[in-house]
Amino acid sequence: MPRLAQCLLKLPQESIATALTSKSCSVDGNNYEKLEWLGDAVVKLAQTDSLLYSAEFSDWAKFLSEGDLSILRAGMYS
Repeated sequence: MPRLAQCLLKLPQESIATALTSKSCSVDGNNYEKLEWLGDAVVKLAQTDSLLYSAEFSDWAKFLSEGDLSILRAGMYS
């Protein structure tokens, strides 16, 4: 996902760290909630990327709302 890397390189590291840290993050590093959240976000990003740049949806993907994308992502699971 080169587009994601390009976007992240433009952000301050502090902003990225804040975005990736859940409220219940502990200092000892034994927090699986943060890892689960990050994993879910990465899966959602990969799904959205595959939908937006697929041959079937690329022509009208720019017209999709967030709700439309949620419906399409949910359909990918079934």
